[in-house]
Amino acid sequence: MRVAIYAQARSGSTTLLDYISKSLNYKPIFEPFNPVSVNKYSEKEIWHEDNVVVKFLIRTLEKDETEKIKNHFDKVICLTRENIHEGAESHLAAELNDAWKPDKYSFKNSVEINYKNKKRLKDLILYRYIVYEHIKHLPFFQTTYEEIYKNKVGIQKINSYININDEKFLHLLDSKNRYRTDLPEKNLI
Repeated sequence: MRVAIYAQARSGSTTLLDYISKSLNYKPIFEPFNPVSVNKYSEKEIWHEDNVVVKFLIRTLEKDETEKIKNHFDKVICLTRENIHEGAESHLAAELNDAWKPDKYSFKNSVEINYKNKKRLKDLILYRYIVYEHIKHLPFFQTTYEEIYKNKVGIQKINSYININDEKFLHLLDSKNRYRTDLPEKNLI
């Protein structure tokens, strides 16, 4: 089986990639079109090899990109973040600190709140809303950051969708592992 995670940035997709690849004992392929990963994976690994989980961040809103994913994967999980404002803050903090890899942070401590940053945050909120709406209308399995990491219903949905029966790696999805430290942990239920 080939699994794709097609995600909005800053939605918990790296942790989800880790969880799925470990649970299924599949090879993880991390953002093959990210400039950091270019030439790290072969076309065969990305598009044809079996027993892989490939994490794609949405790069464009082009139909060609989603068609290619649809045609090359047995299971596709779309991952978004309902709280667009928090997602934009996380994106801005990572952008300004060049800290994209998982790391603990506090938004207020990691971002100088000034006019330029407020404008960038507003732009990111708009962009994330457009991407969120685009992903939600794709014909793939849908889940959200909130469903997985806050109210936990997404975990059962994912496990059922891709046949994960072992809870050995469930701890990876625990909300105690969140990267942002300046917001209290809130459940939606």
